[in-house]
Amino acid sequence: MKISINKIVNIVCALICIIMINAPINVYAVSPANTLIENQATATYEVEDSLLSVASNLVSFRVLEVINHTVVTNNPTGIAVTSPNTKRALSFTLTNTGNGTDQYTLSVQQPTSDDFDAIVPQIYIDQDNDGVFNADNDVLYTAGSNDPSLLMGASVNLFIVSDIPASRIEGDEAEITLVATSSAGTGTPGDLVAGGGDGGVDAVYGFAGGQAQDQSVYIVSEFSVAVDKSQSILDPTGGSKATKDSVITYTLDITISGAGTITDAALEDIIPVGTTYIAGSLTLDGVSKTDAADTDEANFDGSKVNFTLGSVTAPSSFQAVFRVRVQ
Repeated sequence: MKISINKIVNIVCALICIIMINAPINVYAVSPANTLIENQATATYEVEDSLLSVASNLVSFRVLEVINHTVVTNNPTGIAVTSPNTKRALSFTLTNTGNGTDQYTLSVQQPTSDDFDAIVPQIYIDQDNDGVFNADNDVLYTAGSNDPSLLMGASVNLFIVSDIPASRIEGDEAEITLVATSSAGTGTPGDLVAGGGDGGVDAVYGFAGGQAQDQSVYIVSEFSVAVDKSQSILDPTGGSKATKDSVITYTLDITISGAGTITDAALEDIIPVGTTYIAGSLTLDGVSKTDAADTDEANFDGSKVNFTLGSVTAPSSFQAVFRVRVQ
């Protein structure tokens, strides 16, 4: 019995590792790294009408850590930029798909086969994880100083922020790749990293082999449209705390760069869950607008605010404002 049980345990452990190596991990169905799994068999029998039992020896193993992660661009078709341009952000998401905590070194690669290189690309960590680059709030990444560390199943948004050189023509492209490398290094899927997992348990490389990457692109256009959103809070006591009945003022600054005319320009913003739109709060460039869908440039349709800008000659800018109340 002892030999049979040990063989079964070893086979189960091996199957778990093989499945985790060769398929993306569902973190809700996989045991975290260093989990202790124990097993003991019991035999029961009767002797002269007495029910007796005997237990086997206890066998156990600890789940290995699978080192696995993904990098996915949030701009799969790229973003339009003018030439020259400054601080244009490409968005990516790094996700720890392994079953333990891992830390990552980040880097940027630019190929030589495209039309031009972006100037001084830098990586920023999305501090509030809202997916919108904010130079005043998001944190500049420095390798070895603030390498992102992610728990099992956790994600973080990242930005590659670059300047665009002058004298590029319409349609020129600059490809750019974000690379994330595990602190365990790289290896062939299935290779063992002795003591490389949580709590000193052994680790094994998953299908990413310790390194993941994805690519996006800057595409030179005659126009570039950017929207910057900010908020201010006024609570019932006159302070700035987000409590019940606090009023949140959202300000949307729209900047259109380049030269020429764009048409059918529009902006919409969904009212956040947990808040109620404040009637009559719409303004565009400081001018009040009605909530109804009438002849002016704004309306509230019951779930979102809409601003219709129409034909716009670049360069130009607009500022849209609305308010909500915390429920």
